Amino acid sequence: MSSPFGQTSHWLAVARAVESDRADALFIDPYAKVLAGSTKDELHQFFHEHARPGAEFMFLSAVSIRTKYYDNELLNAMHDGVRQFVILGAGMDTRAFRLPFRSDCTVWELDLPEVFDEKEPKLKELAGHAFCKRRVVPVDLREDWTDTLCRAGFDSSRSAVFIAEGFLVYLSETDVDQLMRRLATVSTADTRLFFDVLSTEVLEFARMQQLRDLLDSVGVPWKFTTRNPEAFFERYGWTAHVTIPGDPEAHFNRWPFPHLSRSVPGIPRIYLCVATPAV
Repeated sequence: MSSPFGQTSHWLAVARAVESDRADALFIDPYAKVLAGSTKDELHQFFHEHARPGAEFMFLSAVSIRTKYYDNELLNAMHDGVRQFVILGAGMDTRAFRLPFRSDCTVWELDLPEVFDEKEPKLKELAGHAFCKRRVVPVDLREDWTDTLCRAGFDSSRSAVFIAEGFLVYLSETDVDQLMRRLATVSTADTRLFFDVLSTEVLEFARMQQLRDLLDSVGVPWKFTTRNPEAFFERYGWTAHVTIPGDPEAHFNRWPFPHLSRSVPGIPRIYLCVATPAV
């Protein structure tokens, strides 16, 4: 895949494939292994040769917990009556195929055209069958994507969930600002955002340097982070509930490290955010 952003989607597919092979898997993604391609061996080799001991395990654990956490939130939203789900930076995500969405739900997947040029033939080869209506929307999310989404059938007057996993960190602050402002134009009072955000400490923590170097080398450096996710969402008119892996609602008997509260300074964190419009 020519896009460096596509490369990161392969890494996440690797993590989902590894999780799916576990006897105690938090979820099963039967498509992940094929969508990951040969990336599994390449990623393992990198962690083995360049990263500190435990880095690969931490990466896999964090992705599995994040995936399961948002799986639960998506299904909760469906049970609450939401029928529109928009995946921003969809990459190799297969939720339309593996989650038991109702048949009257629609999942829109937004990503670069070259991502779908690779993904769609593989899904066809695998005879993937979506539980819901699925719409592929090739766009560059750094540009205005809202009209394209609406032309693909999205109804901006109805409630929806927008989810972006492992995505905001690759955008500049300007791109994130524009994304959030565009979201406001297609959101209602019942819209929910499921966005993970990295803490600024990930750019300052020495043990993260090898991973940052890898990302730099393939053209997708980490850019956007925040020290205060609640304040970030509040700036755009949203109220965020923030969870970190290891919290009771994002543990799943899988988080392998001591739980450190957010009051402990200097720790790199993944913020799992569920945001709704501020009242």
